[in-house]
Amino acid sequence: MKNQENTDLIERYVVAVGRQLPRRMRSDVEDELRSSLQDMLEDRGRALDRTTNEELMIEILREIDPPSKMAARYTGTSHLIGPRLYPSFLQASWILLVILSVMYIIGLLMSLSEIGSGHVFTVIGEMLRSLIPSTLGTIGLLVVIFALLDRVIMKVDKSEEKGWDPRKLPVVRAPNIVRTTGAVVQIVFAVAFMVVINFFPQLIGISYYTEGGWQHISALTPAFSSYLLPLNLLLGLDILLNLVLLRQGEWSPMTRWAKVGLSLFGIAILIAMISGSPVAYLSPEEMEPYAGQDFDLGPLLILILIYQIYRLVRFLLRHGLYIRIPFKE
Repeated sequence: MKNQENTDLIERYVVAVGRQLPRRMRSDVEDELRSSLQDMLEDRGRALDRTTNEELMIEILREIDPPSKMAARYTGTSHLIGPRLYPSFLQASWILLVILSVMYIIGLLMSLSEIGSGHVFTVIGEMLRSLIPSTLGTIGLLVVIFALLDRVIMKVDKSEEKGWDPRKLPVVRAPNIVRTTGAVVQIVFAVAFMVVINFFPQLIGISYYTEGGWQHISALTPAFSSYLLPLNLLLGLDILLNLVLLRQGEWSPMTRWAKVGLSLFGIAILIAMISGSPVAYLSPEEMEPYAGQDFDLGPLLILILIYQIYRLVRFLLRHGLYIRIPFKE
């Protein structure tokens, strides 16, 4: 049992260090650390003529660097976005590039359907002239957000270096470990969505190119403004929860139920949007360039609702947050 406790504590430390390393070097560093710690434990036990128990392992871990400082030995500290968040930055960048590309391709197809294929090179040129600066601006904003997040996380890590307690290392169990990439990407998109709905709601709509230049039609209706308060509250609490998860590194009963509560809150907002007045609508007159078909966001909201319910059920099952009903045979 004691040896199992020692191995578990070593593994918790190794995983805590590995989470802050680039993927390309993570496996090698983890193997090296694991082997070194096991050797140190055996050597210390023989030198002190003591059984290698958990207390001896805690003494050794307290003498070496905390996980964040140990990870910095392998990666260095001079960086704009640290190795802990860099994979998340790459993932968020690719997602944003895909979204922008899809939006501009749809706009290109709509524009060609209106003015004809004879102007294809003109439309593509105008699209690229608009796409390049918007992409660079989006990536620049993403860099700023991740750089700020990296400084916040580094500050938290440094504040915990003095007198750190190995007993507080996250337990190495799949349902408990927080995926840094997922948490950071959720924060970034929540911040971006808050900025758009509060300061640039007119951007939510349809853009297309005509001979007179690019045209944009805002799709949001006045009914959408009644949902701003609950949406901001939901997004703000979601950002706060993900920041707590990044700091703790693992799920706790409180954060699990907070996640469930936020999911139910989000589902309630979606149901209200679907059952109430349309929050995004374009009349046949506004959609005249596209065969006069009206545009309603309702079907998309229904798909989002189904997906959110699926995510909630999966989360409940993954974390065991359900009641087992005994059946009599």
